[in-house]
Amino acid sequence: MLGLGCPPVRSALRWFGRWAWDQSAAYRACAPWRRWRMPTVSQAPEEDAAPLGMFFYPAEDFAKTHGLAIGKLGELHQRLGFSRIQIFRDLAMEPGQVEVRFWNPGRTYGVVSRMSSGVTDGYGVTLELHGIGFRAEANEAENKLILRVGFSHVVELELNNGVVMYQVLQPQLVQVAGLDYAAVHQAAANLRRIRPPEPYKGKGIRYQFEEVRLREAKKK
Repeated sequence: MLGLGCPPVRSALRWFGRWAWDQSAAYRACAPWRRWRMPTVSQAPEEDAAPLGMFFYPAEDFAKTHGLAIGKLGELHQRLGFSRIQIFRDLAMEPGQVEVRFWNPGRTYGVVSRMSSGVTDGYGVTLELHGIGFRAEANEAENKLILRVGFSHVVELELNNGVVMYQVLQPQLVQVAGLDYAAVHQAAANLRRIRPPEPYKGKGIRYQFEEVRLREAKKK
């Protein structure tokens, strides 16, 4: 007689558990793991307030794989993986708010909240150029960011590629801006990687307010 501990029975129970957990009724029967009150209007002064929309796809399925956020700054589309999400509206809530319920752990909540902030306020990372002759120039006619950072040649980047854009605030100050949190920070990291701060004089590209620990100069 087969017991519950034998491999075939364990495999069957594991398969049945996964099948039951994938059913939409299983999620509706248990409480969501996280609840988030999302505003449907941007939290700004009344003259600057704009509607904020969040959509999840596929619409007919309880398990969502993609999200779309629409705000005053534009639209942002993200892949969510296999996420159980439901938008809930209660009469007891304040006007201009909905509740987004999450039934699965992981990065889904962070991705959705960053999408909401991205289309409402946007993201930006500022970098500084340290060094004699180091400067940045914006050539809007050719859509190029020109960096002079101590090489025998200039470094050229695309000024605006539709996802992130570079803004030259000062000759030694460059800001990376965009709606996508991950894309903005990745572009800033790539920009810093062009000429990282060297450890003796600190020359190079660094984040604003970044502390660079300098080494003592080598003695002859």
